[in-house]
Amino acid sequence: MAFFALRSQKRADQDRWRKCFPAEVESVLNSHPAISESCVVGVCDQGYGEAVKASVVLAPGEVVTPKDVADWCKASIAGYTRPRYVEFVSEIDRKFQGKVNRVELGRRPVTPDQAVT
Repeated sequence: MAFFALRSQKRADQDRWRKCFPAEVESVLNSHPAISESCVVGVCDQGYGEAVKASVVLAPGEVVTPKDVADWCKASIAGYTRPRYVEFVSEIDRKFQGKVNRVELGRRPVTPDQAVT
C-alpha cells in the first residue's frame, strides 16, 4: 500500500538530472490561443532519459504544428522543460472521477511525427 501512495504522488518528470513539473509546462501551453486543453507527461527517451511529451487539444478550427507549440514555450520556460514530443488529441483521457489519466497518456506510443525538430 505504501508503494502505491508514493507512486501516485510522482508529478515531476526527469530530464537528464533536472526536474520538470508538468503544471508549469501546462500553464504555458494553456495560455496559447489555439490550445483549449493540455496535459504533460514524461516518456522514455534514449537521449534524455525521460523526455517531456505534451498531449494537446486544439480549439475548434485551429491548426498548429508541434514546432509552433515548442516555439511558444521557448519564450516562457527553460529549454529542458519544453516538450520534446507533441501529440494532438481530440480529448484528454480522464478517469471516472474526472481526473486526468496521466498513466494512460504516458503509455501511448511516441511516433516520429510527434517529435519537435
